Amino acid sequence: MSNSTTEQKATSQDKSIIQGIGFKEFSSICQEYQIVEKATKELLEIAKDDDTPVRTKVDIYKWVIEMNVGKPRQITTELDDKLTELKVKKAKNETGNIVDMFS
Repeated sequence: MSNSTTEQKATSQDKSIIQGIGFKEFSSICQEYQIVEKATKELLEIAKDDDTPVRTKVDIYKWVIEMNVGKPRQITTELDDKLTELKVKKAKNETGNIVDMFS
């Protein structure tokens, strides 16, 4: 039982250390050790392995694409925002032209 309690304390301490790290610090650590590059390479190796289940391969490729392109909802939202921005610019230009005509 004492081993279990000791393990629980160690796990709890590990979790508090991890939770105490902010995004900037975490990002710096990932950059320093090239974790993202290594993890992505390893995930792609797993996806290419013939023994990897098809569902896992799909999940890996889907994740890689979403990380590079964005999730479908994010893409749609970004496109909607861009379209709205263009419409506003067009309306301002048209309004400016009309105002210029009467000046």
